[in-house]
Amino acid sequence: MSAALPPLYFWLPKNLRPDPADPGWMNKGDNAWQLTAATLFVFAAITLILIAGAVLGRMNFYAWMLFVPLGLTFSYTFGAYAIWSLNGWLSTAGIIDYSGGYVIHLSSGVAGFTAAYWVGPRLTKDRQNFPPNNILLVLGGAGLLWMGWTGFNGGDPYAASIDASLAVLNTQRVVQGWAAIIMGLYSSAIPWFTMMVLHKKSELLQKVDDTMAVFHTHAIAGSLGGVLTGLFAEPNLCNLFYGKYGQYVGLFYGFHNKDFHNGSDK
Repeated sequence: MSAALPPLYFWLPKNLRPDPADPGWMNKGDNAWQLTAATLFVFAAITLILIAGAVLGRMNFYAWMLFVPLGLTFSYTFGAYAIWSLNGWLSTAGIIDYSGGYVIHLSSGVAGFTAAYWVGPRLTKDRQNFPPNNILLVLGGAGLLWMGWTGFNGGDPYAASIDASLAVLNTQRVVQGWAAIIMGLYSSAIPWFTMMVLHKKSELLQKVDDTMAVFHTHAIAGSLGGVLTGLFAEPNLCNLFYGKYGQYVGLFYGFHNKDFHNGSDK
């Protein structure tokens, strides 16, 4: 990349960095860095929306309006920069977070649980009778989310590539299909167990009124996704996205490859 470019662009993926030698770069759909900013803005908004799910039914709206900019500035941005920036300390340490398992889901689950603890529980009548008010809207929303997920995950590489197709098929660009199935099983079964079984036996969990079970469905699931990625990340698939063979290697592959085991690149 040309040294004349301002530092603002250094954190962008290579295919999104403007090229001064080509004045027409802004007219290229895959080079519109504005879309990257919009995508990251949506990620931040999703995180706050998930936190709201933990305090539904009793938090004052004016207090929420005050919380949003504070939470975005002093909580979300630190995690997002640490993991997604090329210079972030967690990024340089080798953390892999393709689409927000840590940045969005873990952070929102923990923040939502903490907020629910301090805000306090809903009224008893609301906790005992809290049915969906419109089943058709629930089904429609779930369908839109499912359909939109292909664009959400497939668009994260910011280009039509092998990475994008892998993300659409298994929601994870750096693991094989069989590993994605295993990750899906664990990331659904364990949160269900913590929500339906462990929650009823834990005095602390019962004390906190997490309206939409954000802690279980996002913090637990997001953590599992990140940890399991660290186990199953396949070197060749990591190389497709990160561009340096051996920089990101799953633990299981490291055990069976002496080059990775010794800390050297292929």
